[in-house]
Formats: sequence, C-alpha cells, structure tokens
Amino acid sequence: MKIEKSPFKQNKPKVNIKRFLFSLIIFVLTVAALRYLNSIKTEISKIEIVNLPSCKVISAQGKCHSSNSIFSNLYAYVKSKPIWTAGTPFVLYREKPSQNADIEVCIPISGDHKTLDKFEVYNLPGGKMARITLKGPHKYLDSAREKLYSWITKNGYKITGNIREVYSNNSKNNSSANTLTTIYAPIVG
Repeated sequence: MKIEKSPFKQNKPKVNIKRFLFSLIIFVLTVAALRYLNSIKTEISKIEIVNLPSCKVISAQGKCHSSNSIFSNLYAYVKSKPIWTAGTPFVLYREKPSQNADIEVCIPISGDHKTLDKFEVYNLPGGKMARITLKGPHKYLDSAREKLYSWITKNGYKITGNIREVYSNNSKNNSSANTLTTIYAPIVG
C-alpha cells in the first residue's frame, strides 16, 4: 500500500523564539506574583460582642485620606506637652468609612486636661460593641467592615454610633501581613 502525498501544502509551524521567550517570562513572573499574593496571610477574626469602657481622648478632625498627617500632627503635639497617653490611637468615623469620610483621629490620654490649643479633649463613651479584627493589609478593611455590618444585621442588632478603627501596630506600614486593625461598632438590640 502506497501512501500518497497530500495535495495541500503543509506548513510547518514557525517558532518565533523571541515571542516564545517573552511569553515564558510573563508566565513565570505571573506565577511568582500569584505565589507571593497567596503567601500574604489575611485573617479576619470571628465577631464578638464586648463592653468597651469610656476613655478620655485628645482628638483632631479631618478627612480620611489625610489621616496620616492628622495623626502625625496630633502625636507630635502630645509628645511636646506633659500629656500621658493611655491607649492605642484610633480613628472615629463620623460617617460611612471611605477615603473622603469625615473622621476624628483620637489618642487616649490620662490626666485632667481641657481642650488644648486646636485639639479637643473629651470623654468618649464606651458601651456595647461588635468587634472584628483584621490581621493583614488595609486593602482588606472593606471586607472586614462588610462582614461586621452583615453580622450585625443578621443577628438583629443596629449600629448606634460612630465606627472606631484601632490600629494596634505600625499603621504607617499598612500593607504588611502583620498589621492589626480592630473595628468596633456600637450596637443595640
């Protein structure tokens, strides 16, 4: 039996080595980037109800997108005066958290201080709060907030005041996998 040649011209595929190497490099870089992103561990804790005590704070108001400079100015002022800090700094949201939200940066203090220069000093009430903690980059804060809001609604509670975000470690490095942020929502129900 004789095999005949096909009347159609058979083209052998041409391999463009540059295009192949470029595609291979892109593939390797993509795999490496995905492995890195998967290595960043983000943990969102289970939600708990806690009773937060009231605290005296010194505070400054502004917009969320400028919170780092507000905090820096407030902290520099506190360090320059005989004021004792009494807790971890936090942000009090005056409205739904967003980059343009009105906020108040607060530092818990002790002692008998009145309003100091351009900063306000007052007793911030405590009370019943729903609490969730995010361990990971701040880019996951929206997910943690949504989980908290959903849990509050699902469990028959209502938010009764301003949300607090407590930055337990270096908030300047907010992209770190070890950044701890605890979100408190005052609730009733």
